[in-house]
Amino acid sequence: MSTSSTSTRILRGFSRAGKLAELRLKRLYRRNRALRFAAMVADSLLWTAIIGVWIWMFYWAGQITSFCSFHVPTQSMTPTVLPGDYGIVNKWRLGARIFDIKKAVAGERVTIYRLPGYGRIEHGEIAVFNDPLAAPDSIGLNLRRYYCKRIIGLPGDTLSIVDGHYKVAGYDGPLCPISAEDNMGYLVRAMEKGAPKMVALKAWPYDSIVGWTVMDYGPLVIPARGTRIPIDRTTALVYGRYIEWERGDGKRPRWSEADSCVMIDGQPLTEYIFKENYYFAAGDRVENSADSRYWGIVPEPMIVGVAWRLWDSTDHSTGRRRHSRIGRHLGPLEASARL
Repeated sequence: MSTSSTSTRILRGFSRAGKLAELRLKRLYRRNRALRFAAMVADSLLWTAIIGVWIWMFYWAGQITSFCSFHVPTQSMTPTVLPGDYGIVNKWRLGARIFDIKKAVAGERVTIYRLPGYGRIEHGEIAVFNDPLAAPDSIGLNLRRYYCKRIIGLPGDTLSIVDGHYKVAGYDGPLCPISAEDNMGYLVRAMEKGAPKMVALKAWPYDSIVGWTVMDYGPLVIPARGTRIPIDRTTALVYGRYIEWERGDGKRPRWSEADSCVMIDGQPLTEYIFKENYYFAAGDRVENSADSRYWGIVPEPMIVGVAWRLWDSTDHSTGRRRHSRIGRHLGPLEASARL
C-alpha cells in the first residue's frame, strides 16, 4: 500500500469525524437553546406565581387588618352617600376584628377580638357595621347584611328624640342634617291631618310600656363598657336582648308578675353591668332610614370600621360614572352642613 493512499484514508477519516462532531455540536446547541428557553419560561412562571401569591396575601391581609370596600344600594344616607357609591372603610381607628368566619357564616356564636386601634368613633362620623340582628329579636353577628349609618350616640351618652330632632345630653355639635329632621316632622304632621302613611312611627322596643316613637324617643342611656343600669320592668324591655347576648346563655331578663321584679334564670335581677360599648346609628335621610330607632343600638363588636372616602360612584338610573364624587371624604358633619 502506498503512502499517498494511506494518507488519503486518514484525511477522509478526520473529515468524517469532524462532520460528525459538527453535527453533534449543532444538535447539542439546538437542544441547549430549547432547554434555555424552557428554563427561562419556567423561571418567569415561577416568579409570576410568587409575585401573585404575595399580592394575594397582601390583599387579604389588607382586607382583614386595614381597609375594605362597601357599597351603598339605598337612599338612607342621601345626600351624603348616594345609591351606587362605593367607599373605603378604615379599620385602624377601632382596630380590625378577628373571628372564626366559618362559624359566623354558619350562624354560630363567635367571639370577636380586635387588633389595637389608634382612636375611637366621634359624634357624627359614618360607620359601617354588620346588621346587629341575627334574628328578628336576637343580637348576633349577621354577615349577610351591612349598614352604613351616621353615629348619633356614643357609649355613655343619654340620647333623646324631641319632635323628630336628635338630642344628646351635654353635646351641642352637629348630629344629623337639620333639614332632614324638619322634613320628618312635616311628614308626621301631614299624616296626622289625614295624608297617606309615609313614615313608620313606632320605635324600638315596640312596647306600650315604653311607648317610644320616632318623634318622641327616650331618654335612652347608651351603655358603655362598665355602665351600671338598674333593671326594672321598663329597662328589661329596652336592654333585655343585649343582656342575653352578653351572657351568651340564651337567658333573657323578664318581668315576673308573681315576684313583682325582673327575673333571669330563676334569680331576681336588679341591675346589670355592661361588658361592651354600644352606639346609636341613624341615616341622614331621617324619614326613610332603617336604623337604631327601629332595631336598637349597635354593639361595638359589630362595627367594621369608619367610612373614609368614596373610591367609585355610578348612577344606577343612567349607568354613568359620577366622577365628581370619586375621592370624596366621608367625615363628620360640619356645622354648616347641619343647616
